[in-house]
Amino acid sequence: MTMPRKFPKITVWRAIFAAILLSGIYATYLRVVYGLGGSTNLSDKFPWGIWIAFDVMCGVGLAAGGFTLVAMVHIFNIEKYKPILRPAILTAFLGYTLVVVGLLYDLAARTVCGTAGNVEPALGDV
Repeated sequence: MTMPRKFPKITVWRAIFAAILLSGIYATYLRVVYGLGGSTNLSDKFPWGIWIAFDVMCGVGLAAGGFTLVAMVHIFNIEKYKPILRPAILTAFLGYTLVVVGLLYDLAARTVCGTAGNVEPALGDV
């Protein structure tokens, strides 16, 4: 006798997660197919935006904060902060992972499609 298959209960949080996941998949599709300009509206005239600021501030900030805390605790041998060293190292590695994923995402169209996307040519290329 086979047991009836139970499907997971759909909750509000699962629906929100599914919407965020589908939005991310769509944004990744736009990024790979149409280039950086298609997904972020950046170009050679405006190459910096919240895209770069988010990557640098979040990833590098997490990594630098974590490794600086670990270095200070080890250098000055501060026993009070020893219990938070492992979470700080984990946070720092997650920060660097976020930076690497962001950089790979930034280079996706050039490596996958062989094109720079919707980026205007430089003056020497015209």
